[in-house]
Amino acid sequence: MDRNSLDQLTLFNLEPIIEKNTLTQVCNTCDKELPLSYFNTKGKFKEQNKRYSYLDKTCKSCDSIERGERKLREKKYGMPPKNYRCPICERNEKEIKNNLIKVDENRNVVVRDFKYPVWVIDHDHDTGEFRGFLCNSCNTGLGALGDNKKSIKKVLTYLEKAEKNNE
Repeated sequence: MDRNSLDQLTLFNLEPIIEKNTLTQVCNTCDKELPLSYFNTKGKFKEQNKRYSYLDKTCKSCDSIERGERKLREKKYGMPPKNYRCPICERNEKEIKNNLIKVDENRNVVVRDFKYPVWVIDHDHDTGEFRGFLCNSCNTGLGALGDNKKSIKKVLTYLEKAEKNNE
């Protein structure tokens, strides 16, 4: 599906389809309140022999557009060079993957599967502009902090205050 096809998905006004008393959720990207069926389920996990999933916070239409944009960035920027180090945590690929090695109770070395790519393309979510490559952990952390200077400054202020209190 090319970019024009993805854009066409957002041309339809789906709001009249929403019935009253239908369970709905607001999409984090387009801010529209949509029926739950407009959202993908993700993250299946087990608890006491029951399987659970949760709904994505982005509707299927916005998610499709975002995936298309991500593919275009991956094609344009490729991957970082060998021996690249994350500019935040300063680890290279080998150091990141070494965190996945553990020793079990019988002193056997067990290597856990690495589910996610080591390097991700970091970009400004407002402009789509490429900022560089980050390791998956740092990218997730940056996103959890709101991906902006204001929230990161708040974290720094918090840590400095806690450090002073512990002196």
